[in-house]
Amino acid sequence: RFLSELYKVTLYNNSFEGPLPSSLFSLKNLQIINFSHNRFSGSISPLLGSNSLTALDLTNNSFSGSIPSRLAMSRNLSRLRLANNHLIGNIPNEFKKLTELKFLDLSFNNLTGDVTPQLSNCMELEHFLLSNNQFKGTMPSWLGNLEELGELDFSSNFFHGEIPAQLGNCSRLLKLSLYSNNLSGKIPPEIGNLTSLNVLNLQRNNLSGSIPSTIQECKKIFELRLSENFLTGSIPPEIGKLTELQVILDLSKNSLSGKIPSFLGNLEKLERLNLSFNHLQGEVPFSLAKLTSLHMLNLSNNELQGQLPSTFSGFPLSSFMGNEKLCGPPLESCLESGGQEKKSLSNTAVVGIVVAIVFTSTVICLVMLYIMVRIWCNWRRVTISSLDGGTEQQKIIKEEERWGYGEEKRRNSDHHQYWKMNSLPMVPEQDNKQISTT
Repeated sequence: RFLSELYKVTLYNNSFEGPLPSSLFSLKNLQIINFSHNRFSGSISPLLGSNSLTALDLTNNSFSGSIPSRLAMSRNLSRLRLANNHLIGNIPNEFKKLTELKFLDLSFNNLTGDVTPQLSNCMELEHFLLSNNQFKGTMPSWLGNLEELGELDFSSNFFHGEIPAQLGNCSRLLKLSLYSNNLSGKIPPEIGNLTSLNVLNLQRNNLSGSIPSTIQECKKIFELRLSENFLTGSIPPEIGKLTELQVILDLSKNSLSGKIPSFLGNLEKLERLNLSFNHLQGEVPFSLAKLTSLHMLNLSNNELQGQLPSTFSGFPLSSFMGNEKLCGPPLESCLESGGQEKKSLSNTAVVGIVVAIVFTSTVICLVMLYIMVRIWCNWRRVTISSLDGGTEQQKIIKEEERWGYGEEKRRNSDHHQYWKMNSLPMVPEQDNKQISTT
Protein backbone atom coordinates (compact mmCIF):
# COMPACT_ATOMS: atom_id res chain seq x y z
CA ARG A 1 0.00 0.00 0.00
CA PHE A 2 3.00 2.26 0.22
CA LEU A 3 3.95 1.70 -3.45
CA SER A 4 2.15 4.85 -4.47
CA GLU A 5 3.84 5.03 -7.88
CA LEU A 6 3.00 1.44 -8.83
CA TYR A 7 1.10 1.39 -12.11
CA LYS A 8 1.32 -2.26 -13.23
CA VAL A 9 0.73 -5.50 -11.28
CA THR A 10 0.74 -8.90 -13.02
CA LEU A 11 0.31 -12.05 -10.91
CA TYR A 12 -1.35 -14.24 -13.54
CA ASN A 13 -0.86 -18.03 -13.81
CA ASN A 14 -0.07 -18.69 -10.15
CA SER A 15 -1.84 -20.30 -7.23
CA PHE A 16 -2.71 -17.24 -5.13
CA GLU A 17 -5.94 -17.69 -3.20
CA GLY A 18 -8.29 -16.00 -0.78
CA PRO A 19 -9.70 -12.46 -0.74
CA LEU A 20 -7.72 -9.44 -1.86
CA PRO A 21 -6.25 -7.23 0.86
CA SER A 22 -8.16 -3.99 1.25
CA SER A 23 -4.84 -2.05 1.34
CA LEU A 24 -4.63 -2.43 -2.44
CA PHE A 25 -7.28 0.28 -2.69
CA SER A 26 -4.55 2.77 -1.76
CA LEU A 27 -2.74 2.22 -5.08
CA LYS A 28 -4.13 5.22 -6.90
CA ASN A 29 -1.89 5.09 -9.96
CA LEU A 30 -2.58 1.53 -11.06
CA GLN A 31 -3.22 1.25 -14.78
CA ILE A 32 -2.72 -2.44 -15.59
CA ILE A 33 -3.84 -5.29 -13.35
CA ASN A 34 -3.65 -8.93 -14.36
CA PHE A 35 -4.55 -11.42 -11.64
CA SER A 36 -5.95 -14.02 -14.04
CA HIS A 37 -5.67 -17.79 -13.58
CA ASN A 38 -5.40 -17.87 -9.80
CA ARG A 39 -7.75 -18.76 -6.96
CA PHE A 40 -8.67 -15.35 -5.64
CA SER A 41 -12.14 -14.99 -4.12
CA GLY A 42 -14.36 -12.34 -2.60
CA SER A 43 -14.97 -8.87 -4.01
CA ILE A 44 -12.94 -7.13 -6.69
CA SER A 45 -13.48 -3.69 -5.11
CA PRO A 46 -9.97 -3.46 -3.52
CA LEU A 47 -8.55 -3.16 -7.02
CA LEU A 48 -10.63 -0.16 -7.95
CA GLY A 49 -8.92 2.62 -6.01
CA SER A 50 -7.38 3.99 -9.17
CA ASN A 51 -9.30 5.96 -11.74
CA SER A 52 -6.57 5.43 -14.28
CA LEU A 53 -7.13 1.78 -15.14
CA THR A 54 -6.63 0.85 -18.78
CA ALA A 55 -6.65 -2.95 -18.42
CA LEU A 56 -8.19 -5.20 -15.77
CA ASP A 57 -7.96 -8.96 -16.23
CA LEU A 58 -9.33 -11.22 -13.47
CA THR A 59 -10.19 -14.19 -15.65
CA ASN A 60 -10.39 -17.68 -14.10
CA ASN A 61 -10.71 -16.93 -10.43
CA SER A 62 -13.53 -17.23 -7.91
CA PHE A 63 -14.53 -13.62 -7.44
CA SER A 64 -18.15 -13.13 -6.40
CA GLY A 65 -20.68 -10.39 -5.91
CA SER A 66 -21.85 -7.86 -8.48
CA ILE A 67 -19.77 -5.86 -10.93
CA PRO A 68 -18.92 -2.56 -9.19
CA SER A 69 -20.20 0.51 -11.05
CA ARG A 70 -17.04 2.28 -9.84
CA LEU A 71 -15.24 0.65 -12.78
CA ALA A 72 -16.79 3.36 -14.95
CA MET A 73 -14.63 5.93 -13.16
CA SER A 74 -11.67 4.76 -15.24
CA ARG A 75 -12.68 6.51 -18.43
CA ASN A 76 -9.65 5.18 -20.30
CA LEU A 77 -10.41 1.54 -19.54
CA SER A 78 -10.00 -0.39 -22.79
CA ARG A 79 -9.78 -4.02 -21.63
CA LEU A 80 -12.12 -5.49 -19.03
CA ARG A 81 -11.95 -9.27 -18.62
CA LEU A 82 -13.93 -10.81 -15.76
CA ALA A 83 -14.74 -14.21 -17.29
CA ASN A 84 -14.94 -17.50 -15.38
CA ASN A 85 -15.88 -16.16 -11.98
CA HIS A 86 -19.04 -16.19 -9.84
CA LEU A 87 -20.29 -12.69 -10.53
CA ILE A 88 -24.02 -11.97 -10.35
CA GLY A 89 -26.43 -9.16 -11.17
CA ASN A 90 -26.70 -6.90 -14.21
CA ILE A 91 -24.20 -5.01 -16.31
CA PRO A 92 -24.01 -1.55 -14.69
CA ASN A 93 -25.63 1.23 -16.67
CA GLU A 94 -22.60 3.37 -15.86
CA PHE A 95 -20.63 1.41 -18.42
CA LYS A 96 -21.96 3.81 -21.01
CA LYS A 97 -19.12 6.11 -19.92
CA LEU A 98 -16.48 3.60 -21.05
CA THR A 99 -16.25 5.02 -24.54
CA GLU A 100 -12.69 3.70 -24.96
CA LEU A 101 -13.63 0.11 -24.17
CA LYS A 102 -12.42 -2.31 -26.81
CA PHE A 103 -12.47 -5.68 -25.03
CA LEU A 104 -15.37 -6.68 -22.76
CA ASP A 105 -15.42 -10.29 -21.58
CA LEU A 106 -18.01 -11.20 -18.93
CA SER A 107 -18.57 -14.78 -20.03
CA PHE A 108 -18.99 -17.80 -17.73
CA ASN A 109 -20.58 -16.01 -14.81
CA ASN A 110 -24.11 -15.85 -13.40
CA LEU A 111 -25.07 -12.46 -14.79
CA THR A 112 -28.75 -11.80 -15.56
CA GLY A 113 -31.09 -9.28 -17.14
CA ASP A 114 -31.06 -7.62 -20.53
CA VAL A 115 -28.01 -6.28 -22.30
CA THR A 116 -28.06 -2.67 -21.26
CA PRO A 117 -28.64 -0.37 -24.25
CA GLN A 118 -26.16 2.06 -22.73
CA LEU A 119 -23.40 -0.14 -24.09
CA SER A 120 -24.27 1.21 -27.52
CA ASN A 121 -22.06 4.17 -26.57
CA CYS A 122 -19.03 1.90 -26.54
CA MET A 123 -18.41 2.45 -30.21
CA GLU A 124 -14.84 1.17 -30.02
CA LEU A 125 -15.83 -2.34 -28.94
CA GLU A 126 -13.94 -5.02 -30.84
CA HIS A 127 -14.58 -8.05 -28.59
CA PHE A 128 -17.99 -8.41 -26.94
CA LEU A 129 -18.25 -11.69 -25.02
CA LEU A 130 -21.25 -12.53 -22.81
CA SER A 131 -21.49 -16.30 -23.28
CA ASN A 132 -22.60 -18.79 -20.61
CA ASN A 133 -24.61 -16.44 -18.45
CA GLN A 134 -28.33 -15.98 -17.90
CA PHE A 135 -28.99 -12.96 -20.06
CA LYS A 136 -32.43 -12.75 -21.62
CA GLY A 137 -34.41 -10.57 -23.98
CA THR A 138 -33.91 -10.03 -27.69
CA MET A 139 -30.68 -9.51 -29.55
CA PRO A 140 -30.14 -5.72 -29.55
CA SER A 141 -30.28 -4.20 -32.99
CA TRP A 142 -27.80 -1.48 -32.00
CA LEU A 143 -25.06 -4.11 -32.29
CA GLY A 144 -25.08 -3.20 -35.96
CA ASN A 145 -23.68 0.22 -35.05
CA LEU A 146 -20.49 -1.26 -33.61
CA GLU A 147 -18.48 -0.95 -36.78
CA GLU A 148 -15.23 -2.01 -35.09
CA LEU A 149 -16.71 -5.24 -33.76
CA GLY A 150 -14.57 -8.24 -34.58
CA GLU A 151 -15.88 -10.88 -32.14
CA LEU A 152 -19.43 -11.28 -30.86
CA ASP A 153 -20.21 -14.22 -28.58
CA PHE A 154 -23.64 -14.30 -26.91
CA SER A 155 -23.86 -18.10 -26.81
CA SER A 156 -25.46 -20.18 -24.02
CA ASN A 157 -27.91 -17.60 -22.73
CA PHE A 158 -31.68 -17.14 -23.01
CA PHE A 159 -31.90 -14.69 -25.88
CA HIS A 160 -35.00 -15.03 -28.05
CA GLY A 161 -36.43 -13.46 -31.17
CA GLU A 162 -34.76 -13.07 -34.53
CA ILE A 163 -31.15 -12.46 -35.39
CA PRO A 164 -31.05 -8.73 -36.20
CA ALA A 165 -30.33 -8.02 -39.84
CA GLN A 166 -28.30 -4.99 -38.67
CA LEU A 167 -25.46 -7.37 -37.83
CA GLY A 168 -24.72 -7.29 -41.53
CA ASN A 169 -23.27 -3.81 -40.97
CA CYS A 170 -20.43 -5.23 -38.86
CA SER A 171 -18.21 -5.75 -41.86
CA ARG A 172 -15.12 -6.39 -39.71
CA LEU A 173 -16.71 -9.22 -37.77
CA LEU A 174 -14.47 -12.29 -37.60
CA LYS A 175 -16.47 -14.48 -35.20
CA LEU A 176 -20.22 -14.64 -34.65
CA SER A 177 -21.29 -17.18 -32.05
CA LEU A 178 -24.93 -17.32 -30.91
CA TYR A 179 -25.34 -21.01 -30.19
CA SER A 180 -27.54 -22.47 -27.41
CA ASN A 181 -30.15 -19.74 -27.22
CA ASN A 182 -33.84 -19.57 -28.17
CA LEU A 183 -33.37 -17.58 -31.35
CA SER A 184 -36.03 -18.13 -34.01
CA GLY A 185 -36.91 -16.97 -37.50
CA LYS A 186 -34.73 -17.16 -40.56
CA ILE A 187 -31.01 -16.65 -40.91
CA PRO A 188 -30.86 -13.11 -42.31
CA PRO A 189 -29.45 -12.93 -45.84
CA GLU A 190 -27.45 -9.91 -44.68
CA ILE A 191 -25.08 -12.45 -43.18
CA GLY A 192 -23.47 -12.43 -46.61
CA ASN A 193 -22.20 -8.90 -45.92
CA LEU A 194 -19.80 -10.29 -43.32
CA THR A 195 -17.05 -10.86 -45.85
CA SER A 196 -14.34 -11.08 -43.16
CA LEU A 197 -16.13 -13.75 -41.14
CA ASN A 198 -14.05 -16.75 -40.02
CA VAL A 199 -16.42 -18.48 -37.59
CA LEU A 200 -20.23 -18.71 -37.71
CA ASN A 201 -21.88 -20.75 -34.98
CA LEU A 202 -25.70 -20.70 -34.78
CA GLN A 203 -26.32 -24.25 -33.60
CA ARG A 204 -28.86 -25.26 -30.94
CA ASN A 205 -31.48 -22.62 -31.61
CA ASN A 206 -34.95 -22.62 -33.17
CA LEU A 207 -33.97 -21.16 -36.51
CA SER A 208 -36.13 -22.10 -39.50
CA GLY A 209 -36.28 -21.54 -43.23
CA SER A 210 -33.53 -22.26 -45.70
CA ILE A 211 -29.83 -21.56 -45.56
CA PRO A 212 -29.35 -18.25 -47.40
CA SER A 213 -27.36 -18.54 -50.61
CA THR A 214 -25.67 -15.24 -49.75
CA ILE A 215 -23.45 -17.17 -47.39
CA GLN A 216 -21.23 -17.76 -50.40
CA GLU A 217 -19.90 -14.23 -49.91
CA CYS A 218 -18.27 -15.25 -46.63
CA LYS A 219 -15.28 -16.57 -48.50
CA LYS A 220 -12.92 -16.43 -45.51
CA ILE A 221 -15.02 -18.62 -43.26
CA PHE A 222 -13.29 -21.77 -41.97
CA GLU A 223 -15.84 -22.96 -39.37
CA LEU A 224 -19.58 -23.20 -40.06
CA ARG A 225 -22.00 -24.71 -37.54
CA LEU A 226 -25.76 -24.62 -38.13
CA SER A 227 -26.77 -27.89 -36.47
CA GLU A 228 -29.74 -28.60 -34.17
CA ASN A 229 -32.18 -26.13 -35.66
CA PHE A 230 -35.27 -26.48 -37.85
CA LEU A 231 -33.70 -25.51 -41.15
CA THR A 232 -35.45 -26.80 -44.27
CA GLY A 233 -34.88 -26.90 -48.00
CA SER A 234 -31.82 -28.18 -49.75
CA ILE A 235 -28.16 -27.57 -49.02
CA PRO A 236 -27.27 -24.56 -51.19
CA PRO A 237 -24.61 -25.52 -53.72
CA GLU A 238 -23.06 -22.11 -53.08
CA ILE A 239 -21.50 -23.59 -49.93
CA GLY A 240 -19.11 -25.31 -52.31
CA LYS A 241 -17.57 -21.88 -52.96
CA LEU A 242 -16.41 -21.59 -49.34
CA THR A 243 -13.08 -23.16 -50.16
CA GLU A 244 -11.46 -21.94 -46.91
CA LEU A 245 -13.75 -24.17 -44.83
CA GLN A 246 -11.40 -26.29 -42.76
CA VAL A 247 -12.39 -26.90 -39.13
CA ILE A 248 -15.94 -28.19 -39.68
CA LEU A 249 -19.11 -27.98 -41.73
CA ASP A 250 -21.93 -29.08 -39.43
CA LEU A 251 -25.51 -29.05 -40.75
CA SER A 252 -26.73 -32.02 -38.70
CA LYS A 253 -30.05 -32.42 -36.89
CA ASN A 254 -32.16 -30.22 -39.12
CA SER A 255 -34.85 -31.01 -41.71
CA LEU A 256 -32.75 -30.49 -44.82
CA SER A 257 -33.82 -32.43 -47.92
CA GLY A 258 -32.76 -32.99 -51.49
CA LYS A 259 -29.42 -34.27 -52.69
CA ILE A 260 -25.95 -33.63 -51.34
CA PRO A 261 -24.48 -31.03 -53.72
CA SER A 262 -21.55 -32.34 -55.72
CA PHE A 263 -19.92 -28.92 -55.24
CA LEU A 264 -19.06 -29.90 -51.67
CA GLY A 265 -16.20 -31.78 -53.28
CA ASN A 266 -14.50 -28.40 -53.76
CA LEU A 267 -13.93 -28.06 -50.00
CA GLU A 268 -10.58 -29.80 -50.17
CA LYS A 269 -9.36 -28.35 -46.85
CA LEU A 270 -12.34 -29.60 -44.88
CA GLU A 271 -11.49 -31.84 -41.93
CA ARG A 272 -14.93 -32.60 -40.50
CA LEU A 273 -18.29 -32.96 -42.28
CA ASN A 274 -21.51 -33.72 -40.44
CA LEU A 275 -24.80 -33.98 -42.38
CA SER A 276 -26.46 -36.55 -40.13
CA PHE A 277 -30.12 -36.61 -39.00
CA ASN A 278 -31.67 -34.86 -41.98
CA HIS A 279 -33.81 -36.03 -44.91
CA LEU A 280 -31.13 -36.02 -47.57
CA GLN A 281 -31.82 -38.28 -50.55
CA GLY A 282 -30.10 -39.65 -53.61
CA GLU A 283 -26.58 -40.94 -53.95
CA VAL A 284 -23.46 -39.73 -52.20
CA PRO A 285 -21.64 -37.73 -54.89
CA PHE A 286 -18.31 -39.27 -55.86
CA SER A 287 -16.85 -35.76 -55.90
CA LEU A 288 -16.62 -36.06 -52.10
CA ALA A 289 -13.76 -38.46 -52.67
CA LYS A 290 -11.63 -35.37 -53.30
CA LEU A 291 -11.91 -34.41 -49.61
CA THR A 292 -8.55 -35.92 -48.74
CA SER A 293 -8.21 -33.86 -45.53
CA LEU A 294 -11.41 -35.32 -44.10
CA HIS A 295 -10.91 -37.26 -40.87
CA MET A 296 -14.46 -37.09 -39.47
CA LEU A 297 -17.54 -37.86 -41.58
CA ASN A 298 -21.12 -38.43 -40.51
CA LEU A 299 -23.89 -39.04 -43.06
CA SER A 300 -26.00 -41.26 -40.79
CA ASN A 301 -29.78 -41.20 -40.44
CA ASN A 302 -30.76 -39.83 -43.82
CA GLU A 303 -32.43 -41.39 -46.88
CA LEU A 304 -29.30 -41.85 -48.97
CA GLN A 305 -28.88 -44.72 -51.40
CA GLY A 306 -26.44 -46.21 -53.85
CA GLN A 307 -22.75 -46.94 -53.58
CA LEU A 308 -20.32 -45.05 -51.36
CA PRO A 309 -17.06 -43.70 -52.78
CA SER A 310 -14.27 -46.19 -52.19
CA THR A 311 -12.27 -43.63 -50.21
CA PHE A 312 -14.92 -43.74 -47.46
CA SER A 313 -14.09 -47.34 -46.54
CA GLY A 314 -11.83 -46.15 -43.70
CA PHE A 315 -14.60 -44.37 -41.81
CA PRO A 316 -16.51 -46.23 -39.07
CA LEU A 317 -19.78 -48.00 -39.78
CA SER A 318 -21.64 -45.50 -37.58
CA SER A 319 -20.90 -42.76 -40.13
CA PHE A 320 -23.44 -44.27 -42.54
CA MET A 321 -26.02 -46.08 -40.37
CA GLY A 322 -29.69 -45.26 -40.87
CA ASN A 323 -29.50 -45.23 -44.68
CA GLU A 324 -31.14 -48.52 -45.65
CA LYS A 325 -30.32 -48.36 -49.35
CA LEU A 326 -26.71 -47.27 -48.95
CA CYS A 327 -24.04 -49.83 -49.77
CA GLY A 328 -20.35 -50.25 -50.29
CA PRO A 329 -17.49 -50.46 -47.74
CA PRO A 330 -17.62 -50.18 -44.78
CA LEU A 331 -21.26 -51.24 -45.30
CA GLU A 332 -22.17 -54.47 -47.07
CA SER A 333 -21.21 -54.69 -50.69
CA CYS A 334 -23.66 -53.49 -53.29
CA LEU A 335 -23.77 -57.00 -54.85
CA GLU A 336 -25.03 -58.52 -51.62
CA SER A 337 -27.47 -55.69 -51.15
CA GLY A 338 -28.73 -56.13 -54.72
CA GLY A 339 -29.01 -59.92 -54.23
CA GLN A 340 -31.16 -59.48 -51.18
CA GLU A 341 -33.39 -57.08 -53.08
CA LYS A 342 -33.73 -59.53 -55.96
CA LYS A 343 -34.48 -62.35 -53.55
CA SER A 344 -37.17 -60.28 -51.95
CA LEU A 345 -38.68 -59.46 -55.35
CA SER A 346 -38.54 -63.15 -56.37
CA ASN A 347 -40.45 -64.22 -53.27
CA THR A 348 -43.07 -61.60 -53.97
CA ALA A 349 -43.39 -62.78 -57.55
CA VAL A 350 -43.79 -66.40 -56.43
CA VAL A 351 -46.58 -65.47 -54.06
CA GLY A 352 -48.31 -63.55 -56.84
CA ILE A 353 -48.00 -66.46 -59.25
CA VAL A 354 -49.39 -68.94 -56.72
CA VAL A 355 -52.36 -66.70 -55.99
CA ALA A 356 -53.01 -66.26 -59.71
CA ILE A 357 -52.86 -70.02 -60.35
CA VAL A 358 -55.23 -70.82 -57.48
CA PHE A 359 -57.67 -68.15 -58.59
CA THR A 360 -57.58 -69.20 -62.25
CA SER A 361 -57.98 -72.91 -61.35
CA THR A 362 -60.95 -72.15 -59.15
CA VAL A 363 -62.65 -70.15 -61.90
CA ILE A 364 -62.02 -72.90 -64.48
CA CYS A 365 -63.38 -75.59 -62.13
CA LEU A 366 -66.51 -73.58 -61.44
CA VAL A 367 -67.07 -72.97 -65.16
CA MET A 368 -66.60 -76.69 -65.99
CA LEU A 369 -68.89 -77.70 -63.15
CA TYR A 370 -71.53 -75.31 -64.42
CA ILE A 371 -71.21 -76.67 -67.97
CA MET A 372 -71.48 -80.28 -66.76
CA VAL A 373 -74.53 -79.50 -64.68
CA ARG A 374 -76.17 -77.83 -67.67
CA ILE A 375 -75.36 -80.78 -69.92
CA TRP A 376 -76.67 -83.27 -67.37
CA CYS A 377 -79.90 -81.29 -66.90
CA ASN A 378 -80.47 -81.11 -70.69
CA TRP A 379 -79.70 -84.80 -71.11
CA ARG A 380 -82.10 -85.76 -68.33
CA ARG A 381 -84.85 -83.63 -69.82
CA VAL A 382 -84.34 -85.14 -73.26
CA THR A 383 -84.21 -88.69 -71.86
CA ILE A 384 -87.41 -88.29 -69.89
CA SER A 385 -89.18 -86.80 -72.87
CA SER A 386 -87.93 -89.61 -75.11
CA LEU A 387 -89.05 -92.32 -72.72
CA ASP A 388 -92.54 -90.90 -72.32
CA GLY A 389 -93.03 -90.20 -75.98
CA GLY A 390 -91.59 -93.58 -77.19
CA THR A 391 -93.80 -95.75 -74.95
CA GLU A 392 -96.95 -94.00 -75.98
CA GLN A 393 -96.04 -94.29 -79.67
CA GLN A 394 -95.30 -98.02 -79.36
CA LYS A 395 -98.68 -98.59 -77.74
CA ILE A 396 -100.49 -96.79 -80.52
CA ILE A 397 -98.62 -98.65 -83.28
CA LYS A 398 -99.25 -102.02 -81.65
CA GLU A 399 -102.94 -101.36 -81.24
CA GLU A 400 -103.20 -100.18 -84.81
CA GLU A 401 -101.55 -103.34 -86.07
CA ARG A 402 -103.84 -105.45 -83.88
CA TRP A 403 -106.97 -103.94 -85.36
CA GLY A 404 -105.68 -103.83 -88.88
CA TYR A 405 -105.68 -100.21 -89.68
CA GLY A 406 -102.03 -99.44 -89.22
CA GLU A 407 -101.50 -99.04 -92.93
CA GLU A 408 -104.42 -96.79 -93.18
CA LYS A 409 -103.08 -94.69 -90.36
CA ARG A 410 -99.85 -94.29 -92.10
CA ARG A 411 -101.68 -93.17 -95.19
CA ASN A 412 -103.86 -90.82 -93.33
CA SER A 413 -101.84 -89.20 -90.63
CA ASP A 414 -104.42 -86.48 -90.16
CA HIS A 415 -106.58 -88.84 -88.01
CA HIS A 416 -103.73 -90.04 -85.80
CA GLN A 417 -104.74 -88.09 -82.75
CA TYR A 418 -108.32 -89.28 -83.02
CA TRP A 419 -107.40 -92.99 -83.01
CA LYS A 420 -104.83 -92.37 -80.30
CA MET A 421 -107.47 -90.92 -77.98
CA ASN A 422 -110.12 -93.60 -78.70
CA SER A 423 -108.12 -96.80 -79.09
CA LEU A 424 -107.38 -97.42 -75.43
CA PRO A 425 -110.93 -98.31 -74.30
CA MET A 426 -111.07 -100.99 -76.99
CA VAL A 427 -107.97 -102.93 -75.85
CA PRO A 428 -108.77 -106.42 -74.41
CA GLU A 429 -108.00 -107.00 -70.74
CA GLN A 430 -105.19 -109.44 -71.36
CA ASP A 431 -103.44 -107.21 -73.82
CA ASN A 432 -103.95 -104.25 -71.52
CA LYS A 433 -102.07 -106.03 -68.77
CA GLN A 434 -99.33 -106.88 -71.21
CA ILE A 435 -99.05 -103.26 -72.32
CA SER A 436 -99.02 -102.09 -68.73
CA THR A 437 -96.28 -104.53 -68.00
CA THR A 438 -94.39 -103.30 -70.98
